[in-house]
Amino acid sequence: MLLLAIFLAALVVGVLPISGKLKVTATSSLNLLFSATGVAVALVGLVDTKQTHFVLRLGYQWLSLGISLTKLGALFLLLVSFVAATTSIYSISLPPTPAVTSSSLARSTFIFSMMGVVSASNALSFTFAWELMTISSAVLVASDVKKYPSSRSALLWYLTMSQMSAISLILGFSSISSTRSLGSSSLWTSFALSSNAPKSALGVGLLLFAFGIKVGLIPVHVWLPKAHPAAPAEISALMSGSMVAMGVYGMIITVTNFGGDRSIYWGEALIIVGAMTAIYSIIKAAIEDDLKVLLAQSTSENMGLIAVGVGTYICDIRLQDSFAANCALLAVILLTFAHAFFKQILFMAAGSIYSATKTKRINELGGLGSRMKFSTSTFSLGAIGAVGLPPSLTFVAEWLLLQTLSHSTAFNSKSSVAPKILFPLAIAAIALTTGIAVVTFTKIVGVGFLGLPRTSKAKSAVEVSRSTLIAPLVAATFIFAPAIAIGYVAREIDSVLHLNLSLSSQGNFTLSLPLFHASITPLAIAAIFICIGVVVGGITKATGRSKQALPAQYPWGCGQIAIDSTFQTSGSGFTEPILRIFDDVINPGRDVQVSHESESFYFAQRHLNVGSASTDLFEIRLLRPTISAIEKVANRARRIQGGSIHLYLIYAFIGLIVVISIASL
Repeated sequence: MLLLAIFLAALVVGVLPISGKLKVTATSSLNLLFSATGVAVALVGLVDTKQTHFVLRLGYQWLSLGISLTKLGALFLLLVSFVAATTSIYSISLPPTPAVTSSSLARSTFIFSMMGVVSASNALSFTFAWELMTISSAVLVASDVKKYPSSRSALLWYLTMSQMSAISLILGFSSISSTRSLGSSSLWTSFALSSNAPKSALGVGLLLFAFGIKVGLIPVHVWLPKAHPAAPAEISALMSGSMVAMGVYGMIITVTNFGGDRSIYWGEALIIVGAMTAIYSIIKAAIEDDLKVLLAQSTSENMGLIAVGVGTYICDIRLQDSFAANCALLAVILLTFAHAFFKQILFMAAGSIYSATKTKRINELGGLGSRMKFSTSTFSLGAIGAVGLPPSLTFVAEWLLLQTLSHSTAFNSKSSVAPKILFPLAIAAIALTTGIAVVTFTKIVGVGFLGLPRTSKAKSAVEVSRSTLIAPLVAATFIFAPAIAIGYVAREIDSVLHLNLSLSSQGNFTLSLPLFHASITPLAIAAIFICIGVVVGGITKATGRSKQALPAQYPWGCGQIAIDSTFQTSGSGFTEPILRIFDDVINPGRDVQVSHESESFYFAQRHLNVGSASTDLFEIRLLRPTISAIEKVANRARRIQGGSIHLYLIYAFIGLIVVISIASL
């Protein structure tokens, strides 16, 4: 009720006739209070043994809205509230958008709807909150549609895919549950599954498809790299950090509460689709020049790894290996939290870079490391989490997933042929994805932040206001803090979700898996890195020449002295080997333009521009032909709309006869 009261206050402030700047500050402050209250509610829900149920009946027994915060829901409420709090801090001092009233209302509603998703106790409440989340986020995506006309296309793709997700969601709930349970006030675990096994299995598949659209799995991932970059930076951080996590939450409740033995059909499919999504998305990210599009592709890559974890959980459940299954589930949760932490940092840092340079093109940046030191530092910390380097939480989560994949079939004699083939391939996919991710974020840091400025925009860049630096710093802390205390964190998650992993009660800094005979101590890894850095720094200082004797050097400049910026490595040149290797997958379109200055024939006075714009293979080969086919069918179907009321009554009569005939079977 307190959360609802603060939310309503934010809506009231959003419609007040006050200045745009004051409205942004006031609503962001209320959203911060709203999020902080959500964190408190989540913590109480995690430690409280009792559960509070709230039911709002709408006239029929099957039509009711129910709220009940489960332990898993409280865990994801903590994630949503934390990301919402940091993005609210970031947005307090931002200038107002042209549609400030609608943006303010939509932002508060967006946060409220995600809290509603994780606290819904029946299908009707979940679907209502899910659609409210979609509509409010669509308003935020379209907030700059007048300034950026390309946002219109992104909005159409987003709404189309979101409605596909909603239809699959409704059909899935209808398939796995009886009519009464759709609006029942009972918890998810009390839902009555249909006795028809194939129908229930189809329902689980429809739910996984609906949530797969939201997290951006191929081939329905096209909306994500279009919609996320179209929104303002803080909204992109909120969508990438929290909204896609709602898809992960939906997958988890599907395979743990709804699925049972119905979900075993989908384990191998999730592993294959997740691995393909991770590899394809990180390849696309590696050659991308737009910073926000690159980060959106990285989001799809991380969701692919999470889908591999969910698929591994399903396969291990079928193999009756509860320990390995729960290890995979723990890895999924840790990966989801790690992604939320580092991705909001990267998007907020990208927003600061755009505010300072008015460009999102990596090849138009350079030299920001000496001009925007704080943003460079926070982005670098986020990049460590994005590529899974130790001692980040991503590193621990991926290590846990790799341990599960490598030990599941080794210790289980019941393993079928499919897991024995897919698990090693998934390990190879994770290794390939991690390697290309290192190249991708090395390109961003090296080309965008080091060396000389490549344009006048980058040369004139200055650090943003201090108020926008607080949120990335807070989020950066949580990339490493949970990993350092991974023993305590994993033990608490194990206790809350009853995973029964038999984790040792001693040692807050070590994660030990007794059945796998494996353990990891990120604190020791961090200590080793610190010692190596101290030793190398000491040796360099002791043996190096005096600073006065050294000429001016620039990093990422191939050891050259203050040369022209055109001699530096560009982002396109740095990732050209990846473009050549995966040419058939990326499907690039190359364009070379040579223009002369003053009709000169000397090459030194010519401008040479090489473009390598890439298209999405699934969009061109699958989605657009499908849309064209649907449009053709729809145009032909218009012929039955004769405009005659008598004809429409005949249609209704025929439809009634068909429904009665089917119901009587």
